[in-house]
Amino acid sequence: MKKTIFLALALIGFFGLKAQSPAVEVSIDGTTAFTITAQFTMNESCTHYAICAAPTGEMGQWASGFGMTMEQLVTAWGIDFQSDTSYTWTDMAPATEYEIFVVAMSATDTAEATVTTATTASLGGEGTSIVTIELSEITTNSVRMITTPNDQTALYYNGLVTADLFNEVGADSCMSILKLSPYTLYDVDDWVWEDLESGSEFYALAQGQNINGEWGEIAVASFTTLDEAGLNSVANVSNITLYPNPAACSTTLQNLEAGSLVTLTDIQGREMQKFVANGTTATIDLSQTPCGVYFVKILLPNEQTIIQKLIVNE
Repeated sequence: MKKTIFLALALIGFFGLKAQSPAVEVSIDGTTAFTITAQFTMNESCTHYAICAAPTGEMGQWASGFGMTMEQLVTAWGIDFQSDTSYTWTDMAPATEYEIFVVAMSATDTAEATVTTATTASLGGEGTSIVTIELSEITTNSVRMITTPNDQTALYYNGLVTADLFNEVGADSCMSILKLSPYTLYDVDDWVWEDLESGSEFYALAQGQNINGEWGEIAVASFTTLDEAGLNSVANVSNITLYPNPAACSTTLQNLEAGSLVTLTDIQGREMQKFVANGTTATIDLSQTPCGVYFVKILLPNEQTIIQKLIVNE
């Protein structure tokens, strides 16, 4: 009888110790298009823990490539905590599933890595994706390029190509090359392109797709870097101005080419006005246009497309 009681107590102690292995409970508090927030709660045996997040499958590839266990990789790359915490990852990619790894540790034991998944929110809408391009600060070898997507854009790509390539293969083929970039863009991109050839013409391009995967128009703007004498000539495509902007009753496009097709759309891509410019200037009547953000798309006779953002105020 005594032996039976002793064995039962031993088994209870054994399993009790196993139940007290270090562990961390994970709960997802919330996600946005660019963030994931998770709550981490330690059990009594856990003295500290490491956390790490990556797109699903990526950590497994890194562990295999480095010949490491997942526990080794998470403790080496992860963030270490010694108490319960809420942590927010930022700069995440929208509409992407992530794995959140946790390795709980005590003074004498390291638990196996646990994984919890969370998916970031999607961007964009079902309307037309529109991306605008602004070029400034042109030097002999650099240019500042700002691309801004509308709220219907789920993702987009941008880049520069030489005028020779653009004229040889066209905007569609150039954009197909730029879409091979591993750097998918989601919000405003403010970038200075450097190491450009002086006195040379370049084309800036951008194109986005909506939440349904439908691509919008390719936005195109050209410029010429300064030559060594400090002179440059910006192509007509980037000389087009919209003034005033913001506007109330009307706004005027200047430096147009006669025959350009001008279209005014709202932020959802719905067409508000469309007309063909008869000369180098054209006035857009805004007297019946509600306040808000709009886009003016100019299709030039050479089939280049320029898109400018227009703000309509009272």
